[in-house]
Amino acid sequence: MKSKYDRVRDADEGLRRAAKKKRETDVRKAFANSVPRKKKKSKKKTGRPSKFEERFIKEGEKYATIGLPMRDMAFIWGVDPDTVTNWHKTIPAFSDALKKGEALKKTSLLTAMFRNATIRNNPAAQIFLAKNWLGMRDRQELDLSAGGESDDGRVIIEVVHTPAHKEPPPAAKIEGETKIVSVPK
Repeated sequence: MKSKYDRVRDADEGLRRAAKKKRETDVRKAFANSVPRKKKKSKKKTGRPSKFEERFIKEGEKYATIGLPMRDMAFIWGVDPDTVTNWHKTIPAFSDALKKGEALKKTSLLTAMFRNATIRNNPAAQIFLAKNWLGMRDRQELDLSAGGESDDGRVIIEVVHTPAHKEPPPAAKIEGETKIVSVPK
């Protein structure tokens, strides 16, 4: 067992070591702050060099104009489709060219459709343009005047096909049948 003297001496020695360590740390910090540090060199690019070429900007716009998907552009250029996607995300000029090509494609398609509807009088194109440009829609009108109300308060609807509409296929033909439908009051 240690005597009281030994315990005091060990405690003093521990305090001296801690104080010495603190002084060394303070000296290191003071020295580090007084000496100018060297500037770190910028990191060099690592990895394989990019296969991107300036001609891909014009070609990409041309391919986007005709509606070619990016995976097919990648095949033509001999790169992975993910590479073309990364170019689209990281190279603004390439991204802008693809967007411009896409806009030209849509414009030429709409122009052709408009000419087809107006000059050639194509009814399908006219209907499509009316629905998409003018907000028109197909509506099916029901004539409820033939029906009535039953004794227990339910509404009776009779389905009658008018000659203006096409006849339904034979399996779905319900002409002349009477349906009873419950309608909450």
